[in-house]
Amino acid sequence: MLYTANKEGKPNIAYFGSSAFMDDKTLSAGLMGGRTPRNLKENPNAVFSCVEGTPVTFSTPGCRLYLEVNEIHEQGELLDQITGKQLDGTIDMDSKNGTKFTINFNIKS
Repeated sequence: MLYTANKEGKPNIAYFGSSAFMDDKTLSAGLMGGRTPRNLKENPNAVFSCVEGTPVTFSTPGCRLYLEVNEIHEQGELLDQITGKQLDGTIDMDSKNGTKFTINFNIKS
């Protein structure tokens, strides 16, 4: 889950499945439209959390990372890879997932 807030501090939580660690200091996420990318353009701070299994209890292992936006991509090679666009410009419709943005975050802690 990705937790964000707009410039007024109104919170939002988004579920997503297309994230990857680019290195030990960078998390990259593919996002559709909506509140999350709007919030991140206004306020670059976010929290990423995940759990390792179900059922979720107070003792379920997981993680929480504090993030800051480094880059927002609305086009380019990384976004094309996430959305399934092939190098020859064709679209693999089976992997097209509605992703509109790729956002790279610096992991603060």
